[in-house]
Amino acid sequence: MSDQKNSRISKVRLKMIRLQQHILILIAIFMTLVVVYQIVARIGGFSVRWTEELARFLSIWATFLAVPILIASGRLINIDFFYIAMPTWLRRLISYLQILISLAAFLTLIWIGFAQVQATWHQTSPGLLWPMGLFTLPVVVCSILSIFVIPDWLTFNQRFAKDTDMEKYL
Repeated sequence: MSDQKNSRISKVRLKMIRLQQHILILIAIFMTLVVVYQIVARIGGFSVRWTEELARFLSIWATFLAVPILIASGRLINIDFFYIAMPTWLRRLISYLQILISLAAFLTLIWIGFAQVQATWHQTSPGLLWPMGLFTLPVVVCSILSIFVIPDWLTFNQRFAKDTDMEKYL
């Protein structure tokens, strides 16, 4: 039963990551179209005030939506030269400490981010006239999604902690 439940949860996480990847592709396409529209409009002699703000909004969402994907695949930017040179037991300890600190950071971001969304929800953006809370909402949403993929991060770190072949990294 436990394996079946874990399998279902893993499938949900995988579907969530695939959905995020598709959303990121759509955001990239839409952001490109908006920027090209702005360029064409400026060449044509007029400026559309909302395009820059929409491109920024999409960029914010894309940045934060990418974080859980990178966490799940173990592809966040890091400097691991000294980490790889450490003994396996120390790498495992540091990996678990890193995950605990990240979990605390995600929970803090959810708490503070939620307060920020509430505080800015009734303010509107100058170009789009959308609630400013939509611009801070990615912090909360993507922190929740990041917590959801921590088991994948644990799995990745356990595989990486066993790797002792320094030569392939030099």
